[in-house]
Amino acid sequence: MSSVWNAIAEVLNSILSAIFVFLPMSPFTEHITEMADNEVLQYLNWFIPIADFITITAVWLSAIALYYAYQIILRWIKAIGD
Repeated sequence: MSSVWNAIAEVLNSILSAIFVFLPMSPFTEHITEMADNEVLQYLNWFIPIADFITITAVWLSAIALYYAYQIILRWIKAIGD
């Protein structure tokens, strides 16, 4: 059974790799590397944990999206049952 999942994962990986070849590179890469070496931002991040804020926001948004998806699925099931 795991070989089936591995085969599916390989196919999805090859499809995504083919799609990513056509996408442009990020225009923000230079700016992000410049900001990572900034001492002021490192000290500011010690007082205001921006990375933690981003993580918490991502988890919160994922939970909200999951809730809305769950609600939509339940409405579809109710529509089919009527």
